Amino acid sequence: MNFHANIRTDYGKDCLDNIRHLEKTGKKIARYRNHLRFSLHCKHQNLTSTVKGRKADNILRRAERALLNVRVGQIVNKIDNLNQEKDRFESVIYSASELPSDVTAEIKTRTERSQVKEHELSKARQKNKFSRLLKKKKELESRKTNNSLASDCISKWVKNCSERLLNDSELSVLVKGLNYAVAPTEIPVVDIITSTESACRKLPERDASELRSKVVGLLSRPKKLESNLSADEHKALKQLKKDQDIRILPADKGRLLFWTHQIINRSVKNS
Repeated sequence: MNFHANIRTDYGKDCLDNIRHLEKTGKKIARYRNHLRFSLHCKHQNLTSTVKGRKADNILRRAERALLNVRVGQIVNKIDNLNQEKDRFESVIYSASELPSDVTAEIKTRTERSQVKEHELSKARQKNKFSRLLKKKKELESRKTNNSLASDCISKWVKNCSERLLNDSELSVLVKGLNYAVAPTEIPVVDIITSTESACRKLPERDASELRSKVVGLLSRPKKLESNLSADEHKALKQLKKDQDIRILPADKGRLLFWTHQIINRSVKNS
């Protein structure tokens, strides 16, 4: 029989219920402490959702921060209430009941262990959630910066000499320039191995072996590659590649791009 079954057999169902309530209360305290830390992190980092329009942004930001303050207050009150509830159960179990000292010590150890375990699990969840929100905030800020930069410099960097209008995604791709390197979707394993072997031919045998082992170790633990283009920009890039009626030409100086019809090629084809 396990510990709880022994408690029920030796000291009754009421004592077992109090012990289980004590364990559950400890877990709740662990979770709410992490909720509190998560909410305070959000408050300090100003992690709030945004909408279009400066006035709307300010109104939403003030409202969301006010709601977050309310949430922090609710969590603090909840932790206080749970601590009082925990003290009450501890008083019933340790003082009012006639449990032996070794049993009370085991109950205390198990309760603390359960609370610590719940704390770590809740902490991991809240950290992942906070990381996602922080990443989303940075992406939104980066997108705003890029959009502002593109709107200011689009006329300087892209000159549309054709009748075809460019959408925002196509303009965003062209503004990056012809030398912009698009991140690959997969790790070029063959190219890396080929380059490694070419380098190893010029090294001593010991250094070459060490280099090969390091490359193999890195390739055996590949990380997911993050794209440096959005989904809309990838789609726009494919459309630009498929369009045979246009030409994209660099200027003689600077990074200005000319967007024009493929008139010469079409006239050659028709002749």
